[in-house]
Amino acid sequence: MKSGNRFLELIEDMPRDARCRAVPQYHIELSGYRVNFHSSEGDLDALRTFYRPYYELRSGIVPDAHLLVVALVSAGTSELRPSVTDMRVYLQPSEAVFHNRRYSLYIRPTTNIQVLVDRSERRIIVRAGNPVESNLQMRTLVRDQILRQIEKPDGSVVFHGSAVQKEGMGIAFMGPRNAGKTTSLLSFMAYQHYDFLSADRVKLRSEAGGIAMVGMPARCNITRVALERDPFLKPIRERLHVAYDFEGKSLIEIGPIIELAGVRHVAGAWLRVIVFPELREDHVGLDVDVLNDPEEVKQQLEANVMEGTTLDKHVHWLHYFPDKRGDLQTRTQTVTAAVARTVRFLRVRASHGRYAAAVHSGAFDPWSFVS
Repeated sequence: MKSGNRFLELIEDMPRDARCRAVPQYHIELSGYRVNFHSSEGDLDALRTFYRPYYELRSGIVPDAHLLVVALVSAGTSELRPSVTDMRVYLQPSEAVFHNRRYSLYIRPTTNIQVLVDRSERRIIVRAGNPVESNLQMRTLVRDQILRQIEKPDGSVVFHGSAVQKEGMGIAFMGPRNAGKTTSLLSFMAYQHYDFLSADRVKLRSEAGGIAMVGMPARCNITRVALERDPFLKPIRERLHVAYDFEGKSLIEIGPIIELAGVRHVAGAWLRVIVFPELREDHVGLDVDVLNDPEEVKQQLEANVMEGTTLDKHVHWLHYFPDKRGDLQTRTQTVTAAVARTVRFLRVRASHGRYAAAVHSGAFDPWSFVS
């Protein structure tokens, strides 16, 4: 007998391998793990586009996958915009039993998003009130709770920073909130035509050829002042529906920004320079310092590690894959030591306008400090 609830009926009818009528379906293979993705009503094409070029979701599903992730959009809702975009806020999981199937139920206290985890059937179900909420939840859950957990054993560490590249050589911009990371990113894209690599976080890993830097899928968090005053960004504000949060910032999709700048979107590069911008409107002039003190460099790097710190907005809460967080200290020590040996570090103090003008004119060229 059917439950009379559209959401539960979809779950009840869904076999473990997801060979059912609905489309689209994709899969991903990463570090020996295979994950299938299925959507009964949501749009996985948007997720696939958002993850490129960092991860490739391939069409179809594969047998004997380690995990099935299902996106469901509730029937009977007409909301077009998400009521909550913060992916962090969840109540402690409770137990849910539907037709003798046992689930761990995670739910947002302020909106109608649920995550049901069926460990015995190796299945995760994301239920949301509309396609926008479903897409936002799938983006962060899959990235942070699944893919990042799978790839941790490769030795990489996530740092809080944006990044650009040219000819395979990368520059990362690191610092606390409002230090100038996004201004740096946009200025080098717009005025020096560097390729976009990452907007908010980068993974660093020590390899034989140097420090491999790989981006992570995320939107670009841009201030209202920049969107309203920067001539490069003005078309973005005019073209998109821009909503600001309590800090006067707006999350903007990367695609339109890359299109405006006329640059490529690349997955990774060899890290050669890290810039620590300190941009303040009351700063006069442009001051650039080369950081050579090993202790100062180490402190700067450790302050920008995102994993396992207060900077980590997406802490590991799903625990589907074995939690590798315990080896974070070892990974961090290995990576920071390698970065300190091979990368040039610069600290830049200026106002936002002076800094952007210096990048535009070429007065600030990070490569001039690389031997």
